[in-house]
Amino acid sequence: MVRQLVVGDLRVQRIERKGGRRSWTIVWPEGTLHAEADRFLRVHDGSGTQKTYAYYLVDHLRWLERECLAFATVQLRDLERYMGIVGAEVRMPLGEPWRVGKRPYGRSALSIAASCLKGFYLHQASLGVNVELGEKLDGTRLPSRVDRRRSFLGHVKSAMPANPLAPKGPYRRHPKMLPDGAREKLLETVHSARDRMVVTWLADGGLRIGELCGLHLADLHLRENAACNECRSPHLHVCHRPGNPNRAEAKTKHPWQVEHGTVTGGLIKRVSPEMVHTYFEYLTSEYPRGAGHGMLLVQLQGARAGQPWAPVGARRSASCPRSGGTFDDMRRAGLELSTFLELHAPAGGHDPRALTAEHMHQFVADQRQRERDGLVSLAARGVHGKPSIVTANTRQRVFHRTRRLLRGALESGEAERLGLDRAFITAMPAPGRMVSRARPPFADGVARALADETNLRRLAETYDPFDRGLRDAWETIIVTGRRCSEVLKLRLDCLGRYGGLPMLWHDQTKVGNYDQALRIPERVHQLLQDRQRKTLALFETRNNRPPTAGERAQMALFPTNQRNRNGHTPLSYKWFHKGFKLWIDELDIGRWVPHQARHSLATSLLRAGASLTHVRRYLGHVSERMAEHYIHLTQSDLEDVLQHVWVTGPGTANPGELLTEPTTPLTREQAQTLAIDLSRRSTPAEGGFCTFQPVVDGGACPFNLDCHNCDKFVLSGADLLYWRRKREQWRLLAEGAPDDATADYLHRYFEPTARAIDGLEKALAGLGLLDDALALDLRKPQDYFHRVWSTAFRASDLAHAGGDEPDEYSDTCTAEDTDPEQDAA
Repeated sequence: MVRQLVVGDLRVQRIERKGGRRSWTIVWPEGTLHAEADRFLRVHDGSGTQKTYAYYLVDHLRWLERECLAFATVQLRDLERYMGIVGAEVRMPLGEPWRVGKRPYGRSALSIAASCLKGFYLHQASLGVNVELGEKLDGTRLPSRVDRRRSFLGHVKSAMPANPLAPKGPYRRHPKMLPDGAREKLLETVHSARDRMVVTWLADGGLRIGELCGLHLADLHLRENAACNECRSPHLHVCHRPGNPNRAEAKTKHPWQVEHGTVTGGLIKRVSPEMVHTYFEYLTSEYPRGAGHGMLLVQLQGARAGQPWAPVGARRSASCPRSGGTFDDMRRAGLELSTFLELHAPAGGHDPRALTAEHMHQFVADQRQRERDGLVSLAARGVHGKPSIVTANTRQRVFHRTRRLLRGALESGEAERLGLDRAFITAMPAPGRMVSRARPPFADGVARALADETNLRRLAETYDPFDRGLRDAWETIIVTGRRCSEVLKLRLDCLGRYGGLPMLWHDQTKVGNYDQALRIPERVHQLLQDRQRKTLALFETRNNRPPTAGERAQMALFPTNQRNRNGHTPLSYKWFHKGFKLWIDELDIGRWVPHQARHSLATSLLRAGASLTHVRRYLGHVSERMAEHYIHLTQSDLEDVLQHVWVTGPGTANPGELLTEPTTPLTREQAQTLAIDLSRRSTPAEGGFCTFQPVVDGGACPFNLDCHNCDKFVLSGADLLYWRRKREQWRLLAEGAPDDATADYLHRYFEPTARAIDGLEKALAGLGLLDDALALDLRKPQDYFHRVWSTAFRASDLAHAGGDEPDEYSDTCTAEDTDPEQDAA
């Protein structure tokens, strides 16, 4: 076996089987099975252990490949060295680092890895491979008191299996019981009927989280004497379903079946009255109508609202808010309501029994008036102590948090204890649709100020006196359009040249893209090289030695100076934003944030001719919808872009040939010349542009205005919808032809036009403008609004009125078998 510097891509492969069952195996990079690993994993087929062992074993197999070790030559010392390199405490040289950049295994993970390796090599020994290693791993030990208590008939056991690879020390104890009052605290923390149901069912039903998330509505028999005849009281059936869409399945595999629409069998658990109450509260208030999957727990928010809820979502349901915005909004809502009641309610609003629905109506009307007139808030103050202005956003947040606060008091019984009228709480309206605004790109004056050399020097000297890299990071953000966190977390060895081009390597951790290369200008490359030298000099000053190769791989390009002797910890965004904000305030150019540089770059790229697909790939977005959030393009800008996509018309020798090529970068002078030249060479016509110069200059058309059959006629991107409608009308004419010969003639006659339309669609699709062109109709005649377009007659009535006169078909009525009412509509 040849020693390789790059580890092969051995990977875990999931296999979908009949009936929704899944298995896992390990395959080589070319897709072939790893025979030894597959034979071992088949022993655990059908259990969750197979998946766990597969992911632990694939890491070990990759390590064996790097160390050039075959299964027949592996020794116990090699396995101990591997356990030490992934996190165990062993006293021996470990060799080259492994799993660089990843956290070491914890005690539980080390125990699982040790069990996996022991089982794998014992399986190899049973096949006659490395029997000596198998004998060393297959050891025993004397049972302890804990072993005797945990084992069945433990008092008669004389030996227990031992694993020399397992971590030493006491075993982890079982989790303790919930302390008194923990359930009530959890119910106060959650905010939805679904989450209250989860807490109640886990506490009262004794369900595992996978069992709860895998329940179907058909599994619930919540009335006495249910049709299953297996339990008289309310109960549920825990059924093992490996094909659930949320991948949740019961750990126990009791047999079950469906008889006449009723679930029988499975693991039966009784249901308490409190569980029934929370179930009906959730089903009547939050469960979506028309959910076809039939599962009990669903997502309530986000793009996948209404879809089955996965166990990982249930585990995170009671977590605290990600930011202080929730607390700030709740505090503002309380301040606004309490200040208003103190001014307008009896006894200053301190007597809850005196509050009525009329007081809430007055509060709502006051907030709406302040929003409409732009008045100041009753109690809220800004950062500088000035009164805050009530806007649509602040009013909606106050309504939302006030409603949540009061309804929480109503559901918990606190309102009844205080004597607060229910009508006062229910009079609080819903906040309505929340207004969310995307950050705009930098204005021209702001962009010049933020890139001015004098201002940048001021940023470095005043707000970064110790030269930690505030200016260098900001200039990199401007040029590359990377997120602030991506620039601040750059590693020391992030630079390189490939084919003579300077490249920047970075991690896009937000979207899971690692080691992404980005071409950068020579000036930025030189700037970051200087920063590398400063960082290395700082390390040598702190440690009186240069860093080793392993230390260099872990060092940050912008290290912080707080408890960071090894230079691994980068600067925080909080520190960067603090200096940037003070600098912005000093420049007196308004309120701006560093992330708006990303918006500015995305919009500039699109204006320069890049497609939406190119912008998405450059910014590192996972979808074009995410990229659209960063692009700010006005309607007139889009119109200009579409007007400059030209293809030849149906009357030319090559219909659909692209005439302009906006993907080629142009200078400013070339763009100005092109715009003047286009206005001189063309004039608008029906469905496109005429480029015949005598007509453009104002002369008469020598072709009797037959534009569509003229080789001087071109189509623009703004005319796509017009020609699509024409194509549909021509197809209807051909389909309604009286015989095949006529239909073939019509198809041949319109074939050049169809090729021109196809060419236009391909040109727009290549530039990423096809969807935008389909959403616009820029060639709609103004006389569509004339009274003649709003006066309609039934086609059948017109046919009877015409008598025996020859029919004159319009563009919409094309055949005898066409529905006249549909065409008239």
